[in-house]
Amino acid sequence: MKSNSTLHFTFFLILIIFQNILFAQESDRIQQAEYYSRLGDQAFVSDRYYEAMDYYTRAIAIDQKYEYYVNRARAYTWLGRVYDALDDCNYALKLNYDGYLNHIVYSVRSEIYFSLGDYQKAFDDIKQSLLFDSQYSRAYCVRGMLYRSLKEYDKAIIDFNKAIELDPQAYSFYAHRALLYYDIGVFAKALDDCNYSLQLNHEYGKVFYLRGLVYDKMEKFDFAFADYNKAIDLDPENYEYCHQRGTLFFRLSEYQKALDDFNKAIAINNMIFEQYFNRGLANAFLERYQEAINDFSKALEFNPENIKVLKNRGNLYFNTENYYAALEDYNAIIALDQKDAELYNIRGIIYQRLASQTADLKIREKYRTKAKKDFEVVQRLMSETDM
Repeated sequence: MKSNSTLHFTFFLILIIFQNILFAQESDRIQQAEYYSRLGDQAFVSDRYYEAMDYYTRAIAIDQKYEYYVNRARAYTWLGRVYDALDDCNYALKLNYDGYLNHIVYSVRSEIYFSLGDYQKAFDDIKQSLLFDSQYSRAYCVRGMLYRSLKEYDKAIIDFNKAIELDPQAYSFYAHRALLYYDIGVFAKALDDCNYSLQLNHEYGKVFYLRGLVYDKMEKFDFAFADYNKAIDLDPENYEYCHQRGTLFFRLSEYQKALDDFNKAIAINNMIFEQYFNRGLANAFLERYQEAINDFSKALEFNPENIKVLKNRGNLYFNTENYYAALEDYNAIIALDQKDAELYNIRGIIYQRLASQTADLKIREKYRTKAKKDFEVVQRLMSETDM
């Protein structure tokens, strides 16, 4: 029969083995979470935000670590899921009792408030971020973004410069400063910042797109096309890139190529007013009048009182001799703008055409009277302009 000391030793040995097994399992579990987090980081910097969100979610399912929530919040922000991002930031702050790395979460939450248009809370969070770490470069960049949005360009430049001084390898900081220079029309400096950003990250689709915009403004269209093409290659599901290339094709009178790009953009995102309007213009120049009318009608679903769209559709109705539909559009336009003589002149012509088409003498006279009144308004408005 074994002695008590032998039994105790055996039990102790089994306990140690069991603890080692648990420790190994726990270590494997943590390593698995870290592995998913690294994959999320790689996806995020490559603009694959859905993929990044998925990896961070997997990491959180294994280990509810503060950093994983912060990183998933950043991915949610880029995906437009701002309230999910806000929830992750708030939960991260609860997990992070000792305040370690709070400068990061406050900066991320500031960007979320910025995207929600709550500038005061955004500025408050940046202030908190810099209180925790006054040398946190990202906080200066975010504050620069806020100032740029408010058109306080001098303050924005100071913050972007500070961010770059603290972290000269952060390619996105140069991109944000380039965007500011683009806004204020300093295209040479915008180009320099785009070039430097792309030296640091030659797969940065957003900066190829931005540099394309800069070249476009500088009328270096071949370079602009090259950059738009590269941006689309890197992110073929970005409707904005396709739409912008389409607008350049349109301005250069390459209407079929413009139409192709507008079709691609709408296939990716069919909820953008400008895309239907611009495709309507391309269809009109290609003499695809019914398709153009359909596009203008779709655009008006988003913005029913847009005079530019109503006028273009009204003109197409007029040119295709659909005078009743044209009249309806011009009535709507004049209800919105009663000071434009051209509008009354065209409506007067529509009344004349309708008068010529009817055999009913009373209706013919009614339209002629309306036409006369509109032409009188034209004369009055023109005389007022000459005074």
